[in-house]
Amino acid sequence: MLPRIERKGHTFSVRRMQTHDGPGMRTTIFLKGCSLRCAWCHNPEAISSVREVWWHADKCIACQDCITACPKNALELAAEGMRIDRELCNGCYRCVNACPAKAMEALREDWSIDELMREIEKDSMFYITGGGGITVSGGEPLSQWRFTRDLLQRCQQKGIHTAIDTCGHGSAEAIEALLPHCKLILFDLKIADPKMHTQWTGDDNARILDNLHITARHVRQRDDLQLWIRTPLIPSVTATEENITGLAHIIDAEFNDTISRWELCTFNPLCANKYHQLHRVWPFEHAPLMSHSEAQALHQTATTQCRLNKAQIILSGRTRKG
Repeated sequence: MLPRIERKGHTFSVRRMQTHDGPGMRTTIFLKGCSLRCAWCHNPEAISSVREVWWHADKCIACQDCITACPKNALELAAEGMRIDRELCNGCYRCVNACPAKAMEALREDWSIDELMREIEKDSMFYITGGGGITVSGGEPLSQWRFTRDLLQRCQQKGIHTAIDTCGHGSAEAIEALLPHCKLILFDLKIADPKMHTQWTGDDNARILDNLHITARHVRQRDDLQLWIRTPLIPSVTATEENITGLAHIIDAEFNDTISRWELCTFNPLCANKYHQLHRVWPFEHAPLMSHSEAQALHQTATTQCRLNKAQIILSGRTRKG
């Protein structure tokens, strides 16, 4: 008989004491790997599932131990900073281990369920006393649905509140496997128009809406499952009256009775440095924070066009004066 191979989950971050990913104080597990390619993605290090590294200029002491350790000659310290040839890099992390200043950072960590549960349970008291729990985010939980299912099951057994934050772009098998083990679904609805959705995310929204239908069916069948919709307000893309109106009509047509909350999340450009570290161009690098009046106008559109109770439609995130 072949030995059992333990399933591992791939994360780029596990963050404790989070307050924006569901009720109470939470541990958010950010999985690595996503099937969409949203042009505005705030976690570009989460898109690829492969092992990657990046370099922190403020920590580097220019000892070049990382360069010596790299077996693929993928690193070069130039005048403008560390050049990383991502075609050559094989994710061995020898550069990370060799760096005495921790200027080289690994962008993937592999966990067993037991290992991750030990991390999660460090904050059990906060889950019990403050109504918190865990949220599996990403990346995309549906991309690692078997590991996510096993993790959610274990948390259920421990009495820990469970949530997933999903873009909905995955198989029906994946969403069906996760829903029985969740108390809360944070579900992204980004763009109403299918062609625009393809232009800005790499695929249309048909599969996403199919999975939202599946989620809504589960919500109707259970009293202990909540569905929150999240819409990122991206300048000139999702943050338009036309798009918010289109999303409101989608919600009203088929999902109004299942949604507890619709959250409009304002754009934040703080992730620009992540793109620099990954040597990628970000089309929204110079886009400013949304003005308060612009955000309020879109919130007004949502409350006017959607039959959800006004108290269910939430505006979140930073804005600038104006």
